This record gives sequence, structure tokens and C-alpha cells, in this order.
Amino acid sequence: MTQNLLRDKRAISATFWALFFGFCLVPLLALGTEMGRYFFARSQIAAAADSAALAAAVEISTNTFTSTGQIAFTSNTYTWAQRAANANGEELLDKDITPRVSNIKVQGNTVMVAVTADLSILFPSIVPDVLVTEWGTAEVRALKH
Repeated sequence: MTQNLLRDKRAISATFWALFFGFCLVPLLALGTEMGRYFFARSQIAAAADSAALAAAVEISTNTFTSTGQIAFTSNTYTWAQRAANANGEELLDKDITPRVSNIKVQGNTVMVAVTADLSILFPSIVPDVLVTEWGTAEVRALKH
């Protein structure tokens, strides 16, 4: 019986396809799924960064801006930026991923906010730390000096 299976081309073909699916196709499908989750999470972090930048741009010192044209933050700027990042990253929070405002800076009339999140929870433990930082920008134009 074993002799017949070795001579039968169907047994070789079935073995080949079983190995192909097991070692090639299944890992590729798993990688595709993981990368899809990664890019979705990254887009959520970018959206959180944009909303944090808008919140930071709204929470500037209007007195300083109207008198000097310079952007100066209030004591609540970071708090409002973090709240906006959390509100826009609810789907991340559901997966125990916490977006945090890691940097706020000003360039001319543009407020730039960096939001960082650790995406390691989306991957198996063999993958090293996956920290993602996205920048959001908002321009301060409402006040004329």
C-alpha cells in the first residue's frame, strides 16, 4: 500500500499543497491581518494627533497673540490636547492602547502636536516594542494682531 502511494502522483500533490498552505499561505494571511490592524491603529493615532493639534491651537493665550502675534500656550493647553487625543482615539483605548501627547511645538502660526502610542499589544511577544508617533498640525488664523 505504501509503495502505491509513493508512486501515485496524487499523494505527492496533496503533500505539496499541505506543506504550501501550512508554511507559506497561512503565515502570509496572518501577516496581512496583523499589518492591517497596524495601519488602522496608525491612522487612528494620526486622527488623534490632528484633533490634539486643533485643541492646542484653540487653547492659546489670546492676549499674547493679539498684542504680539506670538503663540503662547496657557496652563490648560496640554490637558486639552490630551483630552482631544483620548476622545478621538476611543477605538485604541478599547484595545488598551493609550495615545499620549508627547510633544507640542510652534512654528510660525502653526501648532504641531506629536501623539505617541505603543502598539506592541497588537503583535505577538516576539515582535520588539512598536512605538508609533504621528504629528498633527493646526494653524492659528482666527485672531488678527
